[in-house]
Amino acid sequence: MSDILDETKDMTPTRMAAYYFEKGYTPEQVKEVMQKRKILFPTISDVLNEFMGREDMSVERLSDLSDVTSAMIYRILKRERNPGRNIILRMAMAMALSFDETQVLLKSGNCAPLSASRDRDLIIMNGITNGLDYEAVNKKLTENNMPDLNVKF
Repeated sequence: MSDILDETKDMTPTRMAAYYFEKGYTPEQVKEVMQKRKILFPTISDVLNEFMGREDMSVERLSDLSDVTSAMIYRILKRERNPGRNIILRMAMAMALSFDETQVLLKSGNCAPLSASRDRDLIIMNGITNGLDYEAVNKKLTENNMPDLNVKF
């Protein structure tokens, strides 16, 4: 455990969470570890800002690629609005986030992580892993008679 502490001491909370996911931790285990270390799990605003900055993506570009209004994205960034799971997934795909980064974004938005126990999530996971945009994932979901990523849950 001390090796992990040394490796993670200079990481942002988001990067640290992704690191633990890469090591095979579940979202519940990550939350527990971060609570023990007195590290606050980042908010959706924190994580979205970090990923957008890393990808050098403007709100307008994210809006275009995710089909989420720029007004909604600004409200999320100002912590005035918590997006639903499908909106988070669309933004993750627009930024071409990895599976683990997508899990972090979902968790920061207080949404259920993707799970292999749900058929719909398997299609979404496949899309994320293979770098598909949300429209391609929507097509796969529709072909399988499942709600697409534009449905409000």
